[in-house]
Amino acid sequence: MIGAITPATSDLDHMNNVLSLALPFFGLILLGYAAAKSFKQPAGGQDWLTIFVVYFTVPALLFTLLSKAPIEELGNGTFILATTGSAALVFFISLIAFRIIYANNLAQSGMRAAASAYANVGYMGVPLAVGAFGTKATIPATLIVCFDSVFFFIMAPILVALGSPGPLKFTGLVGDISRRIFLNPLIIGSAAGVLAAYFKYVPPGPVARILDYLSAAAAPCALFALGVTVAARPLKSMPRGTGLMVFTKLFVHPLAVLGAVLSLGITGIWMNTALLLATLPTALGVYVIANQYGIETHSVSNAILLSTLLSVLTVTSLLYAIELNWLTP
Repeated sequence: MIGAITPATSDLDHMNNVLSLALPFFGLILLGYAAAKSFKQPAGGQDWLTIFVVYFTVPALLFTLLSKAPIEELGNGTFILATTGSAALVFFISLIAFRIIYANNLAQSGMRAAASAYANVGYMGVPLAVGAFGTKATIPATLIVCFDSVFFFIMAPILVALGSPGPLKFTGLVGDISRRIFLNPLIIGSAAGVLAAYFKYVPPGPVARILDYLSAAAAPCALFALGVTVAARPLKSMPRGTGLMVFTKLFVHPLAVLGAVLSLGITGIWMNTALLLATLPTALGVYVIANQYGIETHSVSNAILLSTLLSVLTVTSLLYAIELNWLTP
């Protein structure tokens, strides 16, 4: 676990600790990428793997971890302000930048801004945070997953609707937003875990064992599926603004979170978890939304691919800085 070191630990030992944690995560992504390139299977198999990850393994992991977590820590409004507030700030600044610099319309700018600020916390966030900092990172990681997802699931459809020609269909917009939030399996799994913790519910033996099996599969399957998904979106031409999206996501977003947590006095595992999740690449959910509306799919796809490749550096660099206590106030 990161931080479990002695004063005599050498720099080489620090680096080995970081690499032993980070490289297996990115190694699984690379395996998925290599498998997709090598076996050339149709997308149907990939779709089933994605369904297994999104609807079964990761929700089971969230439920299992949260059901055993201290319920009193879930109301940390300061932490939510620091993390989702930072993501929102980066989102709106990016929205304005893309409108001014590239003259994108509101829908295009909104999708690019989402790619600049919405981290891949669903696939990578909770498993990586728990692997790095232990089960105490469950609650801060889950708060980021839930509140960031809610923010972007609200903002993306609104901006698409505002940027589209014709009258604004309020009823359809509210329905779309509600479906994205209340039918999201990650949010459902988190809510069920919170309720189980509150009522001290313990699943019966067979159910608990199934949840354990699914939870154990969450990290390797999610990362492998991420590699397959990235391989399915080859980098062809790079639209203008792609570099800005990747730079903002991997560097500006973490810096915004760092400034927020330091100014609000957030320390320890909560600070480290917030920073770690901010260094993650663009969320696959941005492509799902872009593909649904047919807006900026090419540029978002490129941003996901490039940010995923470069996040090997941002994630390992941050973990190394945490290992050496460079970020401790």
